[in-house]
Amino acid sequence: MKKIIVLRGDSKTGKSTTLRRVVSEIFEIEIYRPKLRVEVVVSFKYKNKTIAVITIGDDVPIIKKYFDKVDGKFDILICACRDVGETFEFYNKFHGMDGYGVEFIDKHEPTNNEEDKIISKIKDMISKEFNE
Repeated sequence: MKKIIVLRGDSKTGKSTTLRRVVSEIFEIEIYRPKLRVEVVVSFKYKNKTIAVITIGDDVPIIKKYFDKVDGKFDILICACRDVGETFEFYNKFHGMDGYGVEFIDKHEPTNNEEDKIISKIKDMISKEFNE
């Protein structure tokens, strides 16, 4: 079963920033980016599973484009979306769909403390996937 972990929250709560930290801190992949805001789409092997990360959370056509590129190739997808609207509906449609398991994690504030808790939770979710 493909696991989709969705970080959801209001605009400007630091969802993309948190997911970039996930890539760096959990998977130890360094992301080099200019000072401008940069979204990340990456797919890589980790302990014999394919992990995909899509930080884009607000533009459904772009999300679908990158999702289509990684669908069928990932074991675990970590992504972002807003609380409600098209991006939420896009990922929510996989909930209960055969072959997919979806879990949402709420992000409310752009604080380091909340980011640390979310990163820990994602790390635990990923560890669980490797122990099953």
